[in-house]
Amino acid sequence: MNIQKTKILFIAACVALIAGCASDPNIESAKLNLTLMDYDGVIESADAAIEANPQSGDGYYYKGVGLSQKAFNSEPQAREPLYGQARDNFNQAKELFESEGKSGGEAADLPEFVLDIWGQEHNLGIGLIEEDFVSTDEDSLALAEHHLTNAVTINPDSVQSYNILFEVNYLLGNVDEAIQNAEKTVNELGTTDLYNFYRLSFFYQEKEDYDSALAVLTKAREENPDEMEVVQELANLYLSLGDTDRALETVQSLIDSEPNNPQYRLVYGTQVYQLVLNMDEEISGYYDEVFEINQELRELNREANPDAQRITELENRSEELNSQIEEIQEDVDHFSNRAEEELAIAADLDPENPVSQSTLGIIYQNRAAALFERRNATEDIELAEQLDAQAREFLESAVPFYEKAAELAPDDPENWRALFRIYTTLGMTEEAEEAQEKAGL
Repeated sequence: MNIQKTKILFIAACVALIAGCASDPNIESAKLNLTLMDYDGVIESADAAIEANPQSGDGYYYKGVGLSQKAFNSEPQAREPLYGQARDNFNQAKELFESEGKSGGEAADLPEFVLDIWGQEHNLGIGLIEEDFVSTDEDSLALAEHHLTNAVTINPDSVQSYNILFEVNYLLGNVDEAIQNAEKTVNELGTTDLYNFYRLSFFYQEKEDYDSALAVLTKAREENPDEMEVVQELANLYLSLGDTDRALETVQSLIDSEPNNPQYRLVYGTQVYQLVLNMDEEISGYYDEVFEINQELRELNREANPDAQRITELENRSEELNSQIEEIQEDVDHFSNRAEEELAIAADLDPENPVSQSTLGIIYQNRAAALFERRNATEDIELAEQLDAQAREFLESAVPFYEKAAELAPDDPENWRALFRIYTTLGMTEEAEEAQEKAGL
């Protein structure tokens, strides 16, 4: 073989070798266009690479990059569809990289690139929101909603973005969207954060879908059987639906499982007393109506020729209201006693817990307030004196519990504020002045 022929073959072999090792020209074109910030060019080159070699992840990766950059350079409200397409291409690229066994280069860059885009959209969204959320103006909320939607589109695994997004949805009145996004965190992303369960249940309640709200809290309880707050949330929902028996059964199950647990007793007593407060509110409404009736009756009786039929109507209504008040008051007394019993047990089991002490103080103080209200509503002077005396006895009963709570939690001004009001009502001037100072009033 002569030297000339050998030279020609060597050159041919080198060309073949170089051609075999060279990068895909379409990928190189995509990279160049990316450098030039020609994102349509990146997408076109990536499409050509995919067409030439559909089993290579590089083409899908660069198409995702081009779509993401094109999206980010668009108006926020126009980005979501492009991010959706980018996400599809990234998923395809990841799948092909794994099948190729590729771990470096574009395969390593992919998750970091996605997180970078997600982080920019997420931060732009939260940067528009005031710390307390509700102070944020509507235009800023609407723009934040777009950015956060973009964030979860490019990175649908971000519970962090969803948590803010569904709150923004709700503030904008988009309750259906809030439900949809909260559902994703609970059902698809499998978050264990109870906050998500509570918010989803709340959103369902806003739509008056109480079956779904109950289902969410029931699921939360099944996954967190020892979490007292879940039990309280579930019981509160039963109470709001008027299902008192289910509410109390729900909390009673805690005590049945561990009778000597002071926290369970505290939860039960508090829950029972919440029922009392609901009934007190109902009674208060009746007393307001009785007061108005008595006022109208006095005005009628001062007239020269009072309307006898109207007087009879008012007297009958007053009698009806007082009968309803007495009936509800029996339940109030019954459940108040149950609450006191449970809280007393909680206080005995854990005498250093200020919450048990202050809650007992609240119960006695509220029972006094109810009696004062009855006193103010009656026209019977003798009965009014009896009610006043009974109310003051309850206030006296509240004092040692508030004082104990204040001793256990000296930095909590609420106990001192309550004591200030009670001392003042009971005429304990010196004690009232000390409580006023400690309460910061």
